[in-house]
Amino acid sequence: TTKKPGKIESADDIPVSDRYYYPAVDVKQVSISLAPPMTEMSFKLGKAKVTRRMISPFLSGNEQALMPIGVEEYEVENTSKETLQITLVIPRPTLANLQEKKYRPIDQDTAYICTAAIRGHDHKDFNFSGVRGVIIASTESPERMVIAAPETEGVKIDTQPYFRLNSLKQDLLLKSDGAFYEKFGPKANTDYGAAISVTFTVKPKAVFTAPFAIVFDFPQQSYADGTLFDRKYTKHFGNKDTRAKDMAKLALDNYKNWQKRTETIQNKIYNLILQNP
Repeated sequence: TTKKPGKIESADDIPVSDRYYYPAVDVKQVSISLAPPMTEMSFKLGKAKVTRRMISPFLSGNEQALMPIGVEEYEVENTSKETLQITLVIPRPTLANLQEKKYRPIDQDTAYICTAAIRGHDHKDFNFSGVRGVIIASTESPERMVIAAPETEGVKIDTQPYFRLNSLKQDLLLKSDGAFYEKFGPKANTDYGAAISVTFTVKPKAVFTAPFAIVFDFPQQSYADGTLFDRKYTKHFGNKDTRAKDMAKLALDNYKNWQKRTETIQNKIYNLILQNP
């Protein structure tokens, strides 16, 4: 082989990244700010600047603090002199019903003890209380994920309930209006994710903000001896059938409060450090 540790691919490799995935943004065009439990990433993309904020409820000060929910907020700034149509696509691989590996080869897979399920996929588009998204579930497990966005005037939302993890570029192909080119159903022996697209226009020098809820409704904690316990957050939601969607709605309704309280606490700590270096 001609593989070198410092390179992802070499001349004798199948060009996976070029053929199946979109190219990464050049590192010179990216900045990252870490202030746990929040993270902010900025990308300079030609005529627009996109800032991605990952907002956690951890410092919310209430029962939401330890709920498995979060929001990714995308702030899009039009840096050009013309109106732009922007489409944001948020893909997520399924983590529901992960399968523990029985054999782990001596290669990069040794970093992971689980693999995505290749059967039992049950992904569904939903529209619920002003929220549009996808429930990523399994017929073999009570675990569910949700990716969702709030319905807003002038914003078009589309969903792709199934895309193959090794064919992201092809399965997430978009039409000119931001909708997914083709929808797919599940096939046996294939691992999948789901995605949501949001399309909007931004006037010159203007800023548009688009939030996306991320939910992990994994209601049971299991142990090696077979014991199962319901996780604490489940007691706050009376209807298990709508719980995942209720959690997405809760996140979108409250994430600004999480962000404000988190920044207030962080600023107090930062000021104390400045006063006592």
